[in-house]
Amino acid sequence: MPCTPKGVIKIIEWYLSQKHKAQSIKHKAGSVLAGEKVVVIGKSTIVGKPLVMMLLNAGATVTVCHSRTNNLKEQTLQADIIIPAVGKKHLLTADMIQPRALVIDVGICVEETDDKRLLFGDCDTAGIAQIADITPVPGGV
Repeated sequence: MPCTPKGVIKIIEWYLSQKHKAQSIKHKAGSVLAGEKVVVIGKSTIVGKPLVMMLLNAGATVTVCHSRTNNLKEQTLQADIIIPAVGKKHLLTADMIQPRALVIDVGICVEETDDKRLLFGDCDTAGIAQIADITPVPGGV
């Protein structure tokens, strides 16, 4: 398994197990991912495709999108978990996410100014953090 998709799966499994404990929910035998609606934005051979297969193997219902998907917002609003992995700054904004969703931002975008380099993810983290749980970039996955 590639390391980044494996890390994403570990983060999701931890998050969902904590959520189930906090809500006293007993999940079915098997993966805590079983039945979760997941949107993966990205189709790379390094992250997107392996991650999709790992999520499917864990029992998740997976929709694959990419940076040119028509009506991306329509897809993401239906998701319990969204994983953008494109490398396009602010591709995902708060209006594209249902409240209490989990967002695992895998994308990386670098902007260079005259004196420094700034690192961004695919998400408008500040906006999304108001309504959903999100991993930071840098410092997340």
